[in-house]
Amino acid sequence: MLERARKGHEFKRAVVDHLAKNLPPSSMGRLMALAEEQAKINEALVRWAAENAALHGAVAVVINPPGLGLAANLARGLTDAEVSVVAEERGDLM
Repeated sequence: MLERARKGHEFKRAVVDHLAKNLPPSSMGRLMALAEEQAKINEALVRWAAENAALHGAVAVVINPPGLGLAANLARGLTDAEVSVVAEERGDLM
């Protein structure tokens, strides 16, 4: 969920300080808001991967997913493939 903070280095330091005090993550409002936001994004990505993953032999393939790495892992799990590949189209390139 800290990836939602992007380059918010001060916020990330505040999270580390908070946790170093042995305080529960749930007592940090902004962290919980980011976690909820990320959960919604992940749920949408699971639905997207379920609808768009294609199985080619033992390889799950996803093209132009909204989240590259996670979409590949989801596609592999959803299709029971041994390997997954993700591709992104950019102009004439894939």
